Amino acid sequence: MGTRRPTDFHRFLLITGEQPVNQRDYRYDREKNPFNPAATGFAPNNALCLAAASNLVYEESDSLRAEEVHKWGFNQFKLISIPKKPFIDTQAFVCADPDVLLVAFRGTEPDDLKDWLTDAQFDLTDGPIKNIKNKVHRGFHEALNAAWPQLEAAIADLRTHNQAIWVTGHSLGAALATLAVARLSLGDGVRSQQLDVQGLYTFGQPRTGNRSFATAFDQRFKGRSFRFVNNNDLIAEVPQMDLLLRYWHIDQLIYIDESGKLHPGVSMFRRVLDGLKGLRRDFGRLGFDTLKDHSMNNYVQAVRKYVEDLKTGQQTPIS
Repeated sequence: MGTRRPTDFHRFLLITGEQPVNQRDYRYDREKNPFNPAATGFAPNNALCLAAASNLVYEESDSLRAEEVHKWGFNQFKLISIPKKPFIDTQAFVCADPDVLLVAFRGTEPDDLKDWLTDAQFDLTDGPIKNIKNKVHRGFHEALNAAWPQLEAAIADLRTHNQAIWVTGHSLGAALATLAVARLSLGDGVRSQQLDVQGLYTFGQPRTGNRSFATAFDQRFKGRSFRFVNNNDLIAEVPQMDLLLRYWHIDQLIYIDESGKLHPGVSMFRRVLDGLKGLRRDFGRLGFDTLKDHSMNNYVQAVRKYVEDLKTGQQTPIS
């Protein structure tokens, strides 16, 4: 039996990844762009902070991560790290000040991402939302379960002032962030107490659960949950939807077009046309559009430009 040739999708998964450490963009100036702990609706400054945190969590140095969030005004920091096992690769950090508790989940390495997105891992299991039938991606569910004792302890230890909880993540980290928010507010909570999560912003998120999960999640977090997709980011389109509605995206979509501008709730037809522009623009260049568009650096830079353009009146506010 011959060896199966890799598809373009598998080649993408094998070579996709993040920029070297010295090229990561996680700049955030809290004085110039103050974080609003109680924000509902889309909050641009919060989006920039959470995008920066989703990039910072990829750093390998614990001291560097702690030092950076300290610059942002967070004086408490705890790392969540699970020893790497097959289909278990969970890292995150929790940081806090008297007003905000922020949880940022890390994505994963290229070869591991390939494993996460194999058909074998598309199995569904019972989701974290109580009192309704909901299903979620088994691999994501198990990865969060492995980290939950550490995460639960970190939140309990650092949430000493009833701070507003904000959660974020990129790629696999985005899926884990979504499941964590569901478990905190709609599931077991922390030490059997459900906690209200004020906001969730994710970047390049794969589909995480079925339609029942997404519907219940959206009902609870309408106006507080925002899912960024950058043009042709392929990871945001897996696992694929099917007639059984086994996988469904949560709302609200914030789409980044091929020129880097942000748009809420873009139709699929418009996204397809815009995606073709992105592919045509990058045709023949080193790498390709779906690879570049998944980079967390590009998400950070698009959000930063949006925030800067708002200040000069060059961008329409997202409501």
